[in-house]
Amino acid sequence: MLKRNDPAYATWLTDNPNGFVLLERTFEIHRASCPSVRPRRSPERRPSNPGGGVSCSRGIAPLEYAQVQFEGAVHYCKRCKPEPDPVGVGMHFEYAAKMRAHPAEERARKATQSP
Repeated sequence: MLKRNDPAYATWLTDNPNGFVLLERTFEIHRASCPSVRPRRSPERRPSNPGGGVSCSRGIAPLEYAQVQFEGAVHYCKRCKPEPDPVGVGMHFEYAAKMRAHPAEERARKATQSP
């Protein structure tokens, strides 16, 4: 999680123009190119919600999944209109269910896989 005044956030936006940002102040998902998520020069005056930061991802599905888990619904920016990825979100739910059902087996399987 980053803060909007963090230099690493500005770098991420520059390096990932086709990525996505979950703005925790509004609980909305934006395209990285959306003016609503531009970096700030100083911390927000009124930090809101837990942390008030941003979560960034190259794909939209991880942010949609996280938002459903935290908020119960997904909200998209009406300005930049990011496209939902229901297939990707479904894959995240399936993986999470597997991890809850067989966490030790999954960790063992991953440990034996070659990098």
